[in-house]
Amino acid sequence: MLFREHFTVEFCKKAVEEYSTPSAAAKALHTRCYLDEKTPAKISTVRDWILKGLATEIPEDSSRINALLGRVGIPQGYTPSSVRASVWNVHSADKETGDIEIRDCEALSVVARPQQVREERWPIIQPAPPTVYKELPQIPKPKGCHTFVVLPDPQIGFLRDINDPQKLLPMHDEDAIDCALTLVSYIQPDRLIWLGDFLDLSEMSRWLQHEEFWRTTQPAIDEGHRILSKFEAAMGPLQHREPTVFIAGNHDRRLKEYVLKNARAALNIRRANDPDGTEVYSIQSLLRFQELGIEYVGEYPGGEFWITDDLVVRHNPPNVSDYAASVIVGHTHRAKASLHTFRGKDRTIAKNMYEIGCLCSLDTVPDKSSLTRTRVPSDRGFVNGWSHAIAVVSVSEDFTRHSVELVQIIDGVAMFRGFEYGKAKD
Repeated sequence: MLFREHFTVEFCKKAVEEYSTPSAAAKALHTRCYLDEKTPAKISTVRDWILKGLATEIPEDSSRINALLGRVGIPQGYTPSSVRASVWNVHSADKETGDIEIRDCEALSVVARPQQVREERWPIIQPAPPTVYKELPQIPKPKGCHTFVVLPDPQIGFLRDINDPQKLLPMHDEDAIDCALTLVSYIQPDRLIWLGDFLDLSEMSRWLQHEEFWRTTQPAIDEGHRILSKFEAAMGPLQHREPTVFIAGNHDRRLKEYVLKNARAALNIRRANDPDGTEVYSIQSLLRFQELGIEYVGEYPGGEFWITDDLVVRHNPPNVSDYAASVIVGHTHRAKASLHTFRGKDRTIAKNMYEIGCLCSLDTVPDKSSLTRTRVPSDRGFVNGWSHAIAVVSVSEDFTRHSVELVQIIDGVAMFRGFEYGKAKD
């Protein structure tokens, strides 16, 4: 029988050396592990014991953090404010034996903020601080087709807790986004497409400006850049794939409309001696698209991206007669497919409509006295009919055929092609 106290540094190192990874070691040892004389330990518990045992080897000084900061290269005038580490598992099946392999994935980030002499009550909105992630393990995919993943409406933003103004309640669903990240890491698509309403920007919206909206734009921009950086890391280096595509939604449009209404002269301002550069007050600039290698393909409502000659992606649903092609859309937050085929002269023509849900919060605001009831500002008392989902598009090698799969995410977990992805369930 093995108990927590047996998991010393030496024991954990030998276990990992023998079984290759902490997860594999935990799976092999858990049948002999107990919390007490009668209670068996779960695999996840044993894995935590192993990781904590290995963690005791980490020196208490800041040498590793200093080394990481040195590699990141913090710009002059910025100071590091936090270091984050994310750890998750990716499951895959061996094609020959069918055995399930568990891969440990990690991501590190350093967040740096501009140095400020004093706190201003209404600080100027700044571009998101640089975020650097290590490239994640690549999982080979079958050859012979192209794969696209389409991500809808995260509406990244925050509400301030009126009882604790330092506490920020996310408008985006963090578990659903993490599940989508795990799926992207596993699928390794040729291209990633953001479908719009990436930021909510409620502080610049038509809604009555509740105190919950106060000074939430900068945290939303910083969080948006962090999420984009994680997905770019999961996609791997650009030389092995196509650049990520970003289509603006009506919520992303709020930034330019706000500047146009309140500071018209600043609308098209660009950096000095950069006439072809991006406007300073734009989603592309504030989220650092150029540094991440993301392609901005169009403003709402005209932005669109053609995956094939018969399949187009845009933010909002078009009129029935707008396209002689199938369409993938977000905007409605509903997940459903309307499939239609028509008789052509020499072939069958498909004209389908795919509404692929959202990645924003479906929750209500905890404080029942708040004038805004839903986490994403609306005139509803609660959310009904919205679904968390993403779309996985498979395209033939010659781009003449395609298939669209809606992958629903429920409580942060998705079932996709025989495997479960998302946060661990005890």
